[in-house]
Amino acid sequence: MENMGCSLPAASTLEENLNAVSNDTLHEIHCTELSLALHENLDDFEMMRADSTAVNSASAYPTDSGTLAKLLCRMCSRLEKLECLGLNPCTLSELANWKAEFGQLKYRIGTLTSSSAKQAEEAARKEGENVQITDNQADSEKKESAKQKLRRELYERLYALAEEILPELEEQISLAAAQIQSEQCSPKQQCLRERFIDEFKADIEATKQGVEQSRRRVCEGKKPSAAGKMPLSVSDLNSSFIVKGGWDKTFGYRPQLSFSASNLVTALLVPEGNAADQGQYISLVKATIQNTGVVPKIVSTDDGYTGAAQLSECLELGVEIVSFSGARGKALIGDEKWESEPYKEARRARNGAESGIGVLKAVEGFGQLSRCGVYSARGELLGKVISHNALKIVSLRKQRYEEEHRKEWNAGLPGGKQEVA
Repeated sequence: MENMGCSLPAASTLEENLNAVSNDTLHEIHCTELSLALHENLDDFEMMRADSTAVNSASAYPTDSGTLAKLLCRMCSRLEKLECLGLNPCTLSELANWKAEFGQLKYRIGTLTSSSAKQAEEAARKEGENVQITDNQADSEKKESAKQKLRRELYERLYALAEEILPELEEQISLAAAQIQSEQCSPKQQCLRERFIDEFKADIEATKQGVEQSRRRVCEGKKPSAAGKMPLSVSDLNSSFIVKGGWDKTFGYRPQLSFSASNLVTALLVPEGNAADQGQYISLVKATIQNTGVVPKIVSTDDGYTGAAQLSECLELGVEIVSFSGARGKALIGDEKWESEPYKEARRARNGAESGIGVLKAVEGFGQLSRCGVYSARGELLGKVISHNALKIVSLRKQRYEEEHRKEWNAGLPGGKQEVA
């Protein structure tokens, strides 16, 4: 619209309005794009190739100290603003001091480098302690290094301070909850108050779990307990550690994408957590069929999607060629089909999914989220898919136009037929 001379609002205004569009509406726009491409014969959607990728959440990479300090500081800040909800002000006078101490502990743990370790080592030498660790010592005989000792002591101070103030924070929120129950207010104010109480209680439980799990890992050298969940992010509670193949660990989401032969994105799934590809396979195929209205003849994926149940169910949906690349896929499909030309062609076409993801990340910024929460993440990624498909449709139209007029254009060139172009 800018190229056509139209005046537009500021970028922030456009973003706010785009973010207000519901995911259901975005899904309808996506399906309409695919219907347009099918109607214009830009793609027949008979080929489907799928792959997953990792995207970074709009949250800092989590650390135990950072998460706990942020949770505690957020609760203190919320108690300082009780008057904004029409509630009695907090009676605790130490809130500002607590926030300052949490921030200092977080900073010291996060910046624990060789300089601070040398200072701790020097102090340990004065006390006559041996902080060196030799490789030929047994694990049980190894002593803490100065850096490990200082780090553990800082964490223990953070745990102790958290356990000291949590009962007082719980008491304050109980008083606020009692006041809410006894007072009448407008429905909007009541909704804000109830949301405040629920989020505060959730922060308290997350802090307790975080202290318990972090103490097991840092002080006791044990793995986090499976009974409790360590809070990973203060801003995006749905983000998880994503481990995919031999790639580096990512903190965010693991979306699943399917591409057509012309690399239009036909389906997008954004599950919570580090969901395995195999478990998302049938859902992705069904989403592709639902979005396009076409049952693909060929479905090609990598070895991570391989499974006998997946193969059987995909064939029941009407797919003719179900291809899995890799050793497990070869064993499942059989040598005869594996060596046939249709399956070779399907495996060659699978690389289009990887190139499509590369284009999405390079052009649309698909690899980095700017909104928090799984619902918002789904909307943002779907918006980027819509943008990608729009550009792809324009490219396909241009390509077809050039093919239709190439003979006419070549006619006026030397050696061509003498026709008026």
